[in-house]
Amino acid sequence: MRQGLARQVATVRGWVEGAKDPVLDQHRDELRRWAEAADRALIDTRGAAATRRGELWQRREELADTLTRERDSLRDALAELARERRLPRDWADVFFRASTRRRSHKDAEPEESSELPE
Repeated sequence: MRQGLARQVATVRGWVEGAKDPVLDQHRDELRRWAEAADRALIDTRGAAATRRGELWQRREELADTLTRERDSLRDALAELARERRLPRDWADVFFRASTRRRSHKDAEPEESSELPE
C-alpha cells in the first residue's frame, strides 16, 4: 500500500516517539532528523505552491483586464464604422459571440448566435 509523504512522516514520528525497541533505538536520532526534514520540505512545498497559485491568479486577472479593454476598443471601432456607414445600431454586436447555457441538461452545448455581419 502506498502512502503519501505526510502520512509516512506521521507514521515514522509515531515509531520514533512511541516504540520501545532496541533496534529502533540505534536509528531513532537519524529517523527523527529525516522525519523533521521531510516535514519541513512538505511545509515549504505547500507554501511555494500557494505563492505560485497566487501569482498565476494575479496574471490571469491582468490578462482578463487586458482582453476586456481590447474587446471594448474593438467594439467601439466597429460601432464608429457602423455610424459612418449608417448601419444598424447593433451591427457591431454581431461580431461578438453571444451564448447562453441551457440549464435543463448538464451536457448541453451553449447556444450560439448564428447571425453574421453583412
